[in-house]
Amino acid sequence: MIDLNNNFQLDFELYNKKIRLILIKNSIEIACRKDFFKNYVQFIQSNEGQLFKGRIKLYKIGKTIKVHFKNEYVGTFESDLFLSKILNFKTTK
Repeated sequence: MIDLNNNFQLDFELYNKKIRLILIKNSIEIACRKDFFKNYVQFIQSNEGQLFKGRIKLYKIGKTIKVHFKNEYVGTFESDLFLSKILNFKTTK
């Protein structure tokens, strides 16, 4: 789990062949997004970019990732931390 600002956290779980990214506030799941492992890796390997549209948005700038929920900033963390979390779910496909 990755701690963000104001009691927000990000967590990850395997969902079928996708990785489910879960946004939690005060121990309550408030939103999630599902995507394939390769899309997360491509996002992390880019220098700048955006992952997801909708309520949860991730923005990559250099080696940091900013998290927005409903267009409000909720936290920043290092892309290496994100990569280490999703590598736990690497599948053979």
